[in-house]
Amino acid sequence: MKKPLKYILTLYHKSKAPYLEEISHLKNVLEKIHNKWKVPIKIIEAEKMSIQDSDKLKMEFRNIQPQVRGRIVTSKGMMLPLSKGKNLNLENTPILTVQSEGKVADVYPHLLGTHYFDIKTFLENMLKSGANYYFHSKGLLEEPIVKILSENPSLLGNGMKYLDSEVDVGTGKPDIIFKDKNGKTVIVEIETNADDFAIGQVSRGAAGYAMKYGMDSKDIRKVIVYQSAKNNIKAAALSAGIELYKLELRRLV
Repeated sequence: MKKPLKYILTLYHKSKAPYLEEISHLKNVLEKIHNKWKVPIKIIEAEKMSIQDSDKLKMEFRNIQPQVRGRIVTSKGMMLPLSKGKNLNLENTPILTVQSEGKVADVYPHLLGTHYFDIKTFLENMLKSGANYYFHSKGLLEEPIVKILSENPSLLGNGMKYLDSEVDVGTGKPDIIFKDKNGKTVIVEIETNADDFAIGQVSRGAAGYAMKYGMDSKDIRKVIVYQSAKNNIKAAALSAGIELYKLELRRLV
């Protein structure tokens, strides 16, 4: 049996920076993740890093898959891990890395498509869902697909318009929200392996969205985009009024 991947979370920050209040909260969430999910954590002050350490970290950023890493160079006032000069931007933002199997597999904050993925939201999601669930069922697939669908809404149907991503509706944060050509809101969850949890998640997201914005549930469509699924997923989705979209690669020639 294949062993589950192990992750290490490392938070880099300056000891004196404009974001010190944020650091206190991030450290608190990291400690809770460590205690609840047994994920190793490290906290490193920028002042204790050598030039070699900084250069190694920048190299590790470049080695992350682009579709996962997204954009990490600061521009137009949006603070990201690297400055315009391609140096670590720890003067203006903390940086969180996710290490797996001895390599940095992801870095926060980053920008994918039009969506900004911040450290706080990432850590709070991990605290709630757990490391293995987050990465196997969400992270490494979710973010590239969020980018693709947000920039190409018509993949889910003609007249589809992108509205937002990860909106807190009280019962969760749907991955993507669209408006279809008939004016209905479309709540989308992206899963590597769709199961009963995914059915409940998109249902809770739709219910929360309806309550938050005072909408009739009949005006909301529920969608799961997935790579693979449990055998009973079709029957469960049909009974819950959920649409399923499967990601596939097909050889044409």
